[in-house]
Amino acid sequence: MRKSLLALAAAAAFALPSVARAADDVVIAMGSISGSTYALGIQVSEILRDKFPSISVDVKSGGALGNVLLVDKGRATFGHTSSGLAFSAYQGLEPFKDKAENIRGMAKFMDSIFQFAILDSAPVKSFEEIKQQHYPLKLAVGPKGRENELLSRRVLEAYGITYDMIEDWGGRIEFVNIGDASSLLRDGHIDAVTMLSGIPYGPITEITSARPLRFLALNDDVRKQLDADYGYVDATIQPGSYDGQDQAIGTIGGGVILVANKDADAEVIYQATKWINSPEGIKSLGALSGGIRDYLTGPAAGRAGLPIPLHEGAARFYQEAGIQD
Repeated sequence: MRKSLLALAAAAAFALPSVARAADDVVIAMGSISGSTYALGIQVSEILRDKFPSISVDVKSGGALGNVLLVDKGRATFGHTSSGLAFSAYQGLEPFKDKAENIRGMAKFMDSIFQFAILDSAPVKSFEEIKQQHYPLKLAVGPKGRENELLSRRVLEAYGITYDMIEDWGGRIEFVNIGDASSLLRDGHIDAVTMLSGIPYGPITEITSARPLRFLALNDDVRKQLDADYGYVDATIQPGSYDGQDQAIGTIGGGVILVANKDADAEVIYQATKWINSPEGIKSLGALSGGIRDYLTGPAAGRAGLPIPLHEGAARFYQEAGIQD
């Protein structure tokens, strides 16, 4: 599955012609046409056309994994991905075969929080108890090879739990999307689901209206390990995020970010980063998504959580804004 996903991403990376290194041809690789990241790309493209009337600016639809390869290979000037994938790409970790050494950070514009939700009726209240009791967990982690599945596996492994162990205990792992996972959980066919998303996340909210859930916290050592090994940072599921959840839950998270090719024109990246973090940009982009509106509050938020070196154009903006590394 890892190979097939990488093959698809690589095919996408080579589907576009290599972009020029100077500010005469800008390709922005974003998400699906119906999504908020693509809309963000459209808005940024309009700003760049206004700032640089002589250049061509195109927005292409793609995905978080493929966009990293597009940017690394110079077939996109910049694009969206996740902080976790950017870290893994830059370090050459799974799901990437080689290091993506040509990507650089621009801005973070949305939070993604890891959530491990289990039925409140389940007889375990921590990852430690799952292991101690050899609990036959029936867990949905998303499609194989996607970031949510990869992170779910890494969290379990940090507690000394593998998929094989869960199956040996009589449990099972479901590699299904959140829609199918929601149905399985509501119907009692599984007892837990993971999600890397903004909070509150609609499908989880819907499940809690039918089946009470609790959220498992990650201990300090595991959070530190996942930060050091994979670039995920401390995060909290705040009390009241979901029905019946009245305590803060310590976890990890990342975010949706923009990465640029290291050779992309510095002035283009500077102007794009500056507008995204400006009051005008924050207001305009916040109207696209509640997740963007809740997270993007200014340059400090834009700079926070970027797990790879900054592009020189972005670094110039944050330095001017008084944001120190």
